Amino acid sequence: MDILTADDVRTPDSELTIEQLIKNIKSGDCYIECGAHIGLIALPVIYYTRPKLSILIEPSEYARVLLGKYLNENNLNENVVVIDGMILDYNGEAPFYKTISSPHGSAFPIHREGTEMKKVFKLERIIRDYKIDGDVVMKSDTEGGDPSVWRGLGEEVRKVRFAILEFLPNFLHDINENQDFFLDKIKSDGFSIQTLRNQQFLLSDAPPYQLSDKSSKVDLVLRRQ
Repeated sequence: MDILTADDVRTPDSELTIEQLIKNIKSGDCYIECGAHIGLIALPVIYYTRPKLSILIEPSEYARVLLGKYLNENNLNENVVVIDGMILDYNGEAPFYKTISSPHGSAFPIHREGTEMKKVFKLERIIRDYKIDGDVVMKSDTEGGDPSVWRGLGEEVRKVRFAILEFLPNFLHDINENQDFFLDKIKSDGFSIQTLRNQQFLLSDAPPYQLSDKSSKVDLVLRRQ
């Protein structure tokens, strides 16, 4: 697949993310990616796993145009839906704060340049609108919005079997999100929490949580127990 461009922001962790998703997606699953950008994760994942349905959500018009282009060039349009919007814990509209570097747009005005209004959806609504009745595997990289993304699953969280979420502890503090509430919600929803390298992330059983990785960015691997 040819997806290498000046916007290729893949890292070693991106490759681990792709590997984890490929291992955990089955043919009857729905794959949902919040913040799909130009498809650096989604394209190889869809190519190798062929989910029953893939829903790719991306608010940046620039990135979404390239995403559509690469899906078409690699003959991956079948059973793929691309949605223009943001995923949070409510349905409506909200400002999308853009940056010069297109991967880093966000629903939160921290070091952003330029804004436009975008539709906002809860994942609960997306799952119900598309009548998803099988298991969901999801990836979320929304530059700080991931606690809101997770809350927005509502009752449909029961359909999620496996997920990879971006965890930005310093940024969460800046936008008044409590990281312990976020981690506790994941646990109470019935998921284990590990790092991409299969290390246990929580070193304590209850808040305040002690973390095995104190980096400013950690990708969390969630498995339903």
